Amino acid sequence: MACSDDALQEAEQNGKPSFENQANSFNNDNSGFVGGPNGTKEPGLNYYSPWDIWYNRGFPNQQPAYSLSNGNVENISPYKLEVFAWIGLAYFDGNDDGFYNDLSINSGSQTVAPMITNPAQYPNLYANGHEVGNLVRTVSPITLNPQDGIGMQDVIDHLPTNNSTSPKFPGQANFFDLSGVLTSAEDILIRNYGKVFFYEVNVFQGGAFVGTYFMHPEIPNLPNPSSAAYWQPVTKSGNPVQGNMPPLGSFDLFYIDHPIVPQTDWVASSPSGNKCDSHEVVFYIPKNLQLHAQPIGNGKTLGMGFTHNPYTLWQNSSLTLGVY
Repeated sequence: MACSDDALQEAEQNGKPSFENQANSFNNDNSGFVGGPNGTKEPGLNYYSPWDIWYNRGFPNQQPAYSLSNGNVENISPYKLEVFAWIGLAYFDGNDDGFYNDLSINSGSQTVAPMITNPAQYPNLYANGHEVGNLVRTVSPITLNPQDGIGMQDVIDHLPTNNSTSPKFPGQANFFDLSGVLTSAEDILIRNYGKVFFYEVNVFQGGAFVGTYFMHPEIPNLPNPSSAAYWQPVTKSGNPVQGNMPPLGSFDLFYIDHPIVPQTDWVASSPSGNKCDSHEVVFYIPKNLQLHAQPIGNGKTLGMGFTHNPYTLWQNSSLTLGVY
């Protein structure tokens, strides 16, 4: 999937690397491979998410994708799902000082939300005096009947919401409903820099309530420093910052910050030696909670994770939720 010439020109004017050097959060030791005379593709190892601060703006049709499925003709699901999303800011600028900065603008740092000087404009996203780790819940659920599946992706906006101002990707006209939840300033910020952190899923069978499940993708290389993913703890005045997921509690936050490169750098033909500096922020969920895969009965599991794009691997990869 190629970026348009206009988008490439805009990226270069903004001081960003050209599209072929864009990437997402990936493992530097095994970032995947695209190339060879037959177009060979080898997926990357561990975590490959679609969120990267260098990639979030100026790339029409290449924004993060969300995929939800409730079985299919080969995988019959007896359930009905009601899915709520818990959404927050996807990036951390490295300094929890109340000025939310986009490091990718004009090859430097530009404040896009002066939270500390205008706290009334950011009551949800600057809760507890922290720039990241504050989540809001969608108002209405996405309903999936047995064997239903939907996709969500905006053409320009980073997160498809009810207030997205650009078209949805063809065939993926759904959105996350945040009606009345955010201020106008927060709404703009979340569309440009937001992501889904958790799903809250109500499961029904034959009209009977089965249970509520909270889902979060597995991040196998967090926080192991030997993984070369360069996860760093989010801190303020030297103290760890925790993100708040109201139904579950508080968890430490980490973000990817490569110590010696100024931006993400990926060469498609090389599976290693690449540099990820995505500044993506994540919750550190203890592995024993198993929020990425939960049995729901009838031999079925509710799972959450990532799916590589069939053409560009982690580029434009999908956050997936499904019954299998």
